[in-house]
Amino acid sequence: MSLKTTNASTLSTAVNLRASIARVLEEIIVLLQINTKESLTKGSKKLTLLFKMIEVFKEDEKENLFSSDKVALEILNSQALELVKTLEEKSSKERLDAAMALKRTARATLG
Repeated sequence: MSLKTTNASTLSTAVNLRASIARVLEEIIVLLQINTKESLTKGSKKLTLLFKMIEVFKEDEKENLFSSDKVALEILNSQALELVKTLEEKSSKERLDAAMALKRTARATLG
């Protein structure tokens, strides 16, 4: 499911957001693969950045987003937040699986 809005400005911003999210997620996945305390800390910070990027987009574009768009973005953000909260508790494989699921959700949400 990709964004349903027809507002050209919002769609353009969504394309930029999608590219930024993809880049940040790739960085997060690499950090999770390194699997050191330092890399997990950096990964957590990048996940927090990702969460904030989505929040800013939702706030900036709230007038142009359909309710289904807002729900999809909220699901994406809840996955990011859940991964941040449980990063230390999960095994390396579970972290990577969660990051890959987040990547798939981002791709589906933002087209």
